[in-house]
Amino acid sequence: MRRLYTNLLKLVTLLWCCALPQSLNATLIIAVRHNDDLYIASDSVLSHLHQKSAEKYMKCFPASKTSCVAISGFGGADGTIVTTSNQVTFDLRFPQKLEQIATEESPRYQFFSDSVTNILNRFAPVYKSFMDLVETNSYTNHEQFDETDIYFIGYDTTTATFCQSTARFPPIAPYTFTLEKVLIPKSSIRFLGEYGFLSALMRGDDARLKPLKSEALIAALSPPPSADKELQARTICGAILQLYALHIKYSKQYKYDPGLVGPPYVIYRVSTNNATRIYYGNGSATSDETVVDILLCLTVVLLIVGIIIFALRS
Repeated sequence: MRRLYTNLLKLVTLLWCCALPQSLNATLIIAVRHNDDLYIASDSVLSHLHQKSAEKYMKCFPASKTSCVAISGFGGADGTIVTTSNQVTFDLRFPQKLEQIATEESPRYQFFSDSVTNILNRFAPVYKSFMDLVETNSYTNHEQFDETDIYFIGYDTTTATFCQSTARFPPIAPYTFTLEKVLIPKSSIRFLGEYGFLSALMRGDDARLKPLKSEALIAALSPPPSADKELQARTICGAILQLYALHIKYSKQYKYDPGLVGPPYVIYRVSTNNATRIYYGNGSATSDETVVDILLCLTVVLLIVGIIIFALRS
């Protein structure tokens, strides 16, 4: 029990939340740092600007040997615009274009900074060309679009640190992005995109949300480092999926912006030497009971290991 509360205090103390000026539509990205691994998750709902329907498309991809790239904001929409004046249609799915660029660039670069530079150098002209077309054809509301944010999250081998570089593309000319880089400390969790509800939940800012944050969930986000690595990954994946389930079920009920967030979800594990996709699916861990089952399994494994070690020493 003492370990559980220690984990709770550590997680709350080191909780990271993005401080963006406004909530971004569609995407919810979750990054969990646990020891020497970083787990990066994203949903796959692609919203439409002029329709209530949505399609599915991944918005998180490998960017280099030890990093991933994800997109949110206006770029999380499908980019289909029909002007009211002359019915000109502009159609560009930014996540699809970003995946194409990342797929072509990621095998060429082992270093975090190289992948950031080269992927942005290719994406920036695409974004500017699209927005120039929108402005030229007098799409009156384009200044009201959310900014497009591209996140590079992973391990920088040149500085031996886990970090995040964020490129922010504004919806107004000249459409030049700004770039900022921050370090990601151990035992931390970060929400990007539709971050409002989960940030308030984990920080404890909103007393109404307190019953939703269980001890089992907190413990699952920080499993014992002595446990089997694959079991640690399964535990953290289950906790991440539960966070998505909580957002979908409760964000609107408690007056937070729910966005258009939903499955399938993709989760990558980034270590100091590789980035691997470890989950893709609709999310099966949606309750405390599921997380508790995983923790019980983890406890049994640790107990068996302890018994074996004790027997060998006797």
